[in-house]
Order: sequence, then C-alpha cells, then structure tokens
Amino acid sequence: MLNAVVNSGMTAVLPMLLAIALPILPTVAPRAVAQEAPQTLAQDVPNREALQSGEAVVSGTEGNFVGQVIVNVPAETAWEVLTDYDNFENFLPGISSSRLLVREGNQTIFEQVNEVRIAFISRRSRVRIATHETFPQRIAFQMVEGDVDSVEGSWQIDTLDPTTGQVMITHQVTVDPGDDDRGLFFNVYRNNLRDTLNALKREMERRAGV
Repeated sequence: MLNAVVNSGMTAVLPMLLAIALPILPTVAPRAVAQEAPQTLAQDVPNREALQSGEAVVSGTEGNFVGQVIVNVPAETAWEVLTDYDNFENFLPGISSSRLLVREGNQTIFEQVNEVRIAFISRRSRVRIATHETFPQRIAFQMVEGDVDSVEGSWQIDTLDPTTGQVMITHQVTVDPGDDDRGLFFNVYRNNLRDTLNALKREMERRAGV
C-alpha cells in the first residue's frame, strides 16, 4: 500500500495509510527514555564535559543508543531542522534522498535513502518512517517499511537557557538490522549517529546565524 501511495499519487489513499501506520507509534516508553537520558549522562563527568564543550555524545550498545548535543539556538529553530524532512539530504551525512510522503496534522510519513560506506563496500538502504510530533519538544518515530527489521525512538528538545537560546537535543533509538553482521552494523550506526548530531548542530546554528 505504501508503494501505491508513492507511485500513483492517489491522495485518497493517504488517510487510510495514516490510519494503518500511525497508531503503532511509541508513546510512553521512548518519552521515558528520552527524559531519563540527560540525567544519566550528567552523572558521567567525561560526557558532561564533552557536552558542555559542544561535542556530540553517544552512549549505548547492541542497538539501543542515546545521543545528545547542546546547540546554541532556540527550540523553534531546532524543531525546524528536525522536521525538515524534504531536505535531510542537504545537511545530514549518509542520506542521498529524503522526502515527505504524508502529513496530517502532527503525524507524518517520510522516506529516506541512506548510503553508508563500510571499508570498501557501500551499502544503500531505504526506510519509511512514521512520526508523531509534539511541537516544539518531541518527535516520536517508528519505521513502517524498510530494509532493516525495525527502527523506533524519539527526538527530544529541552531548553537549557531561554534567555540566550540554548537547547539540549536528545535522540533515543532502538534499531534491529535483522540478519546482518550485527556487531559491525551497530558500530557503524553508532559512529553515524554522532556524525548526524554534529551535522544537525551545524545546520541549526547556521539557520540561527550563530
């Protein structure tokens, strides 16, 4: 059905697609993880120092990761970048194309094609992600179709200093690649997540003129 939406452009099918895909979005669990993560990292002195110096920090193993970065922008600017689904390819590493397929209120489905180079091998994968947006703080997401078994998690924007405009971006994700070399996949995914957070920081601060 997802292919039918894209290939035929039949807008009458879109509400049906949303009705099928979006009710499975995570609600309580990802929010709890995202809220607890900053407290966990704050107790780790090296991570806290890295965050305060502007570096992206990623923790976790075996497909369960939490990434954080502090950005000197208002929450609204951070939100604008995180929901710019049609332009991810222009500022996020490893994404060759991205497009919004469906939007109904605060629910969306977008598709992105990723290209990851491992040693001398380049791997290409496609995923379609359903999101539930809570402006301007949280985006819950879950894969509804793609080349891995599952992806789900959230983006959280927490304002640290409303006067100067500074936010903490927290990304919680659980990913299962399926039958691939899981150890190699997780190592590459973790490194790419750090690169993604740094790229988001650059784009957010560029748009804010920082």
